[in-house]
Amino acid sequence: MKSGLPVVLMIFWVVTLISCQRSDFKKENTDTDSGSDTGTAVLSDSDSDSDSDSDSDSDSDSDSDSDSDTDSDTDSSTEGPAGWKYAGVRQTGIGSVSIVCDAGDLVTSDCAPKAPSPCVPGSGKILCTMVIQNNAGVSEYTGIVGLEQWGRGTGIYTKPNYEFEMRLGNGQDENPAAILGMGKEEDWILDGAWTDRTLMRQDLLYDIFKELGSGTHTAADSRYVTLSFNGESRGIYRLMERIKRDDDRVDIPEDTSGFGDNFIVKLDDDGSIQNISIGANQDDWLCVYPSEDKVTANQYVGIQIWITQLQKAMLAGTPFELLNVENVVDWVLLNEFAKNIRTFEKGWYLFKSGSGKANLIPFDADMSFGQPEIAAIGWVPHNAMTEHLLADTTFLPALVTRWTQLRNGPLSEASLSKRIDDYLLALPADATTANFALWPMDELDLGLIESTFTTPSATDFTGELTALRQWISARLAWIDANIASYQ
Repeated sequence: MKSGLPVVLMIFWVVTLISCQRSDFKKENTDTDSGSDTGTAVLSDSDSDSDSDSDSDSDSDSDSDSDSDTDSDTDSSTEGPAGWKYAGVRQTGIGSVSIVCDAGDLVTSDCAPKAPSPCVPGSGKILCTMVIQNNAGVSEYTGIVGLEQWGRGTGIYTKPNYEFEMRLGNGQDENPAAILGMGKEEDWILDGAWTDRTLMRQDLLYDIFKELGSGTHTAADSRYVTLSFNGESRGIYRLMERIKRDDDRVDIPEDTSGFGDNFIVKLDDDGSIQNISIGANQDDWLCVYPSEDKVTANQYVGIQIWITQLQKAMLAGTPFELLNVENVVDWVLLNEFAKNIRTFEKGWYLFKSGSGKANLIPFDADMSFGQPEIAAIGWVPHNAMTEHLLADTTFLPALVTRWTQLRNGPLSEASLSKRIDDYLLALPADATTANFALWPMDELDLGLIESTFTTPSATDFTGELTALRQWISARLAWIDANIASYQ
């Protein structure tokens, strides 16, 4: 392992003019300096902007439309992100997953209060059969899976999450498949989104991030499905990729050197690389690739040495000797936009390839976009990690410049409104109604996760979406007025 890399003072983005389409917004008081949740532009509902935005994926249409647009929420003369383009509609309808498990393999000990019981074990996969169909009812996978509960919600969340591995008929060998437009792999997650009554908070953050830099900006892809478990409806789930090394996921080479030159780690309290702090609230690192059960002694030492070098660079105020500044700028801005309260705490990933600089991957973002009861003003909780990044004097100017670019592209009100509307194509009213009949909104208690969390009041899915749109508008306005003084 090399002990250091040259200091990069600043990397400028090559920018091309990307026009901002604007649909009709409700304009009220425009005093953004006050930081109030009122008096900001409100993202329009789907009925008001679906026609004007329907051609936004076309380069020629977007250029011609923007020339006549005068209702921009940012300066239309300012250039947007270089190479950015909205990826478009990912689903035109909701898929389905059916799971059948042997009742004898289910347990009662790992079931959360009020959760279905008996349930899938929280640790140790059981063999079940699974059928995955697209929205047209065409099967894209039929076979055996190894299934267990997934995540920190095990034993807590009323609506359980699952992880599964596709397997051949012998129940042992991997059986990867490409499903619902996502790349071929065998490891997947079924996220019940129990804590997110809009069902789209994490998708908003991850999907935008992925569009900002091929190879350096990666995040988990997902699709909406309805779940049936042993013949019983379980509502809507997000069928989601696991973060792992693969050409369709985190595309880094295999670590053929055997010394940990290529790796993925997660800031996680279950990590075996311990007590190496970069200023976050967690200082333990979990080996994702190579995995904890496969990492060799040489790889382990190599990864540990690199993280120690990162610690030294952070303390010296030179984090971008080892971190990709473009990636980190976007990672910070997208998490701040979402007001993801775990941004600088734990739960996110980092990957490195060869002698290149490392990139961050956003994750664990269900506590975001106004949840738990969080106003649209103020920054996410900062700590020493934030101070270390800002100690590089090029970082704040880079944040300011990039924010302006993002506001003329993926974070324009028109683009965000269209993205929400496009998610709704895969969330039909009958499915969302059935989901919240099974998992009533008023039974959500975020205090089960952390005692300091409060649960925002909610009435129905439509009301949740309206609140999300309003919160986003207020958040954008507040950051517009305060990004130059980020601290």
